[in-house]
Amino acid sequence: MCTATRGAVRACNSLTLWWWWTVVTGREHCPLTLTYWLLTFLLLCISSCPLLPSSPSPRARLDRARRAMRVPVLALRVSASVGSVVLAYEGLKPKPPLPTASQRSCTFNALAPTYDRDVEWDESISGVLELRQELAAYAKGKVLEVAGGTGRNLAFYTDAVRELLIIDASVEMLKVGASKVAALRAEGRAAGLSAVTLAVGDAEALPCASEEYDTVLDTFGLCSFELPQAALEEMKRWCASSPDRSPTTHPKPHPDDPYT
Repeated sequence: MCTATRGAVRACNSLTLWWWWTVVTGREHCPLTLTYWLLTFLLLCISSCPLLPSSPSPRARLDRARRAMRVPVLALRVSASVGSVVLAYEGLKPKPPLPTASQRSCTFNALAPTYDRDVEWDESISGVLELRQELAAYAKGKVLEVAGGTGRNLAFYTDAVRELLIIDASVEMLKVGASKVAALRAEGRAAGLSAVTLAVGDAEALPCASEEYDTVLDTFGLCSFELPQAALEEMKRWCASSPDRSPTTHPKPHPDDPYT
């Protein structure tokens, strides 16, 4: 085996060991996983270089081509073998159970102090803030905001809002929202915040009368509900009239889903 071939084998072995280390340590989904495929691709490109000096002899050129193909073929076989093992592992490994409502609430309580700072940049560059502003513009009259969190929609409400109730499962998130209400009022930017109530509540079983609210708003909260379909049923019941079709930031459900 030539030196280049031995080097390619060692590189593939190193890549394989690195991949299994990510699996054992639970980091198989980290961005560095892409490094494996990138390095394999580079290995194939580099190994395709001629291994012998150019020769005018046709036989020598044929031998050079055969030798040059050994390394990329070997690397391709190793990559295919490792890829098959990885796919088999991903398909057969047990899926962890989904967190319960109590566990999600504890998680959001822990995230609350730094949540706004952590998501501000992402929401700014992805256009989420503009979507929030657009959705909040639909609110009018007596408004219920479900999964209001830290009150990231507070600054976007208009004077059309007469009364606002914000519910969330995380008490710490609501505390951050309450401080925002006070700050907006102090700055004179409290449009639609003349009567605001923040309360801990379950969107799937909130003790509200049917058709009690003129507008029911939810932004980015549906994916965190234990029973999203039940939450949608409740939102429909609370709303005084059939909700208008407004832009959504969630993927469109199946065509047969009545809540599309």
